Amino acid sequence: GGVFGMQSYLGMRRSYEPPAPSTAARAGVGLLFQTSGDGKIVVKEVVKGGSAARSGQIKSGDVIMRVGSTNVQGQTLVHLRELILGEPGTYVTLGFTRGGIASQFFEVSLLRGSPEFLDQHGGEIVKQSPTQSHGG
Repeated sequence: GGVFGMQSYLGMRRSYEPPAPSTAARAGVGLLFQTSGDGKIVVKEVVKGGSAARSGQIKSGDVIMRVGSTNVQGQTLVHLRELILGEPGTYVTLGFTRGGIASQFFEVSLLRGSPEFLDQHGGEIVKQSPTQSHGG
């Protein structure tokens, strides 16, 4: 028996098992980050098909400042990832700055989920704040 037998058994079962409870499944918004020399955390890559890419609002090189109400300046990438990851189908608000000295701050609320999840969801990728929507 041993470990190998266990793995293949799990692998066989996985195909028809119901999805894991939502606590186990965690998704991000399709952003890869890296730390810059001065302690800032910058967007390294916007993953194709992810929530961030679909929003069209985030570019590589943007500096992440906040996740929700939490200031992430000087935090580790691991900590940042923990903040961003969450239940697929929920929104996370990310605050960024772009553009050097006269940088502008902006926030984007993105839907967590894999590209496949987002395809199936078909809903709003970017959560519009009520002030921005115009009826009619």
